[in-house]
Order: sequence, then structure tokens, then C-alpha cells
Amino acid sequence: MVGKQAWRSGHQDLFTPDELDRVEAATTDDIFEIGWDVPKSGLTVVALVGSELVGAASLRPYPSEGSYGLIEPMSVIPGYQRHGVGTAIWNYVVSLARKRGYPGLRVFALTRNQMAVDFYAKMGCRVVGASALRLGAHVEPATAFQFDFA
Repeated sequence: MVGKQAWRSGHQDLFTPDELDRVEAATTDDIFEIGWDVPKSGLTVVALVGSELVGAASLRPYPSEGSYGLIEPMSVIPGYQRHGVGTAIWNYVVSLARKRGYPGLRVFALTRNQMAVDFYAKMGCRVVGASALRLGAHVEPATAFQFDFA
């Protein structure tokens, strides 16, 4: 539920109400065609306030040795956005990725999701490419970000 609430809040202006309803009704993410590789395995970090789940991120390893970790997806529910939850999740995932020996992280954000684009820039990520996400006939451009460990 956290993922869908957070996804809707960041994308409600990018998709039609029918498309948003389709996402809400989906039980898997295979309704999307994603233009970047998303490894099937990974570990999920969750943020709790008391017993309430307020955010999450999945750190996924790329299959080759020495590759960057991929954050896919990262979500914070609307009532907790801009309160440091995303930053706390990001910092924790960075520490995990360092311990796993990754040279850095990659993450994708829909280009018109300004809150996500601004967040990754604020976290020190740089733009390294572009891709797209498709939902039916709707194609939404995505920005690829990279965070290199010093």
C-alpha cells in the first residue's frame, strides 16, 4: 500500500485518472514496461513511525561484479514526504551499498516528477542518462541518476 500511495502522490499529474486507477488495481508491476534493467532480487528497507509503515526502498544488485546498486523503487507516503524520511532511507541504503562493495548507486525518476528529480539532485546524484516507462500507450520519460561513492 505504501508504494501505491507514494507512487500516486508523485505521479498523479502525469497520468490520467483511468491510468492511475489501473495502477491502483494492479497486483503486480507487470502493467509497466520499464526501459531500464531491474534485477528480480534485492533487499527492501522500510521506514516505520511507531508501527506505521511510512516509506520503503529496494536495493537491487546488478548481476556483474563491481556494478552499481540500483534503487528501485523508493517511496514515502504523502503525509511523511519532506520530513526527512526519504533522506533517512537514502542514507541507510547508501551505507548498505557501501558495505556490499558497490562503487555507487543508480536510480531512475520520471522526468516530470519534479519532487523526485529534486530529491536525487539534493542527495548528490548526477544525471547520467535517460529512459522511459510505458503504461499502455502512455510513455513517460525517465531520468537516470548516479551517485558515486568517494
